[in-house]
Parts: sequence; structure tokens; C-alpha cells
Amino acid sequence: MANLEAAHNVIDENTALVTVQGANNEVGVLQPAWEISEIAHAKGALFHCDAAQLLGKVPVSCGNLGFDYAFFSGHKMYGPKGIGMLFVRKGVARNMLKPLFRGGAQEGALRPGILNVPGIVGVGEASRLARRRLSEDIQKIGQALSAK
Repeated sequence: MANLEAAHNVIDENTALVTVQGANNEVGVLQPAWEISEIAHAKGALFHCDAAQLLGKVPVSCGNLGFDYAFFSGHKMYGPKGIGMLFVRKGVARNMLKPLFRGGAQEGALRPGILNVPGIVGVGEASRLARRRLSEDIQKIGQALSAK
């Protein structure tokens, strides 16, 4: 668990972006993303969460967790490899992004190239299944942890 006092001490008016790994893939530690995002926002910083390990393990709502940016990986919730998702909040967070490469107008002109339709469909289906099974999976994870 993050030391929120330490976050208060290191995040200041000169901080532009705070980034946190939402859940650790090796030890399973969940960070208090909401609280850290509140600290960041109070100091004028944007908040980014590496949320790859969260999907399918805990309920995730980018808006409710205070994310300005979050990224997810399809294969971390049993979706296809090679497909990821980026959440970008409207407003300042969106306006701060500048494309590295120029191309088509898809994705708000942030990326060129052809969309990976099979990957998108696959990660959408994996998301649907993960959401449907979330309560059951949380219970199984809790039982496995309490057995140790």
C-alpha cells in the first residue's frame, strides 16, 4: 500500500504528472489510486494509472477513480495479445497529448494506421466476460489468498 503521506510530500505545484501502477502483478498490492489522484489534482498535476493488472480482478471505472490517463492490456484479462486500450479524460488531459506520427483521422488524429478490428473485437468480448465473471473471480481469488 502506498504511503499517502509520502505522496503528499513529493507531489507539489511543480509536478506535471503522477503515475501509479494500480496493481502489482507479482505480489498483488493494490494502490489507493483514488486518493493519489486527489492529491495530484489538488496540486494541479494530471494522474495516470497503469491499470493493466486491474481489469478482471477488481471493478474499474476510470471516471470514478480519478484517472486522467489509464492504459490496459488485453492479454492481462485473457483477451488477445497485442491489443491495448488507452483511456484519456476529456479536457486538459486530452489537449496535452500530441501525436508522434501523422496519419488518418481515426482515434481523434492521435494515431495513424489501420485499426486492429479482430483485436478490438477480441478484447471487447474478453471485457464482457470479465465483467460478467468479476464477482465470481473476486471470490475465488479471496479464497485462494485466505488458504495461504
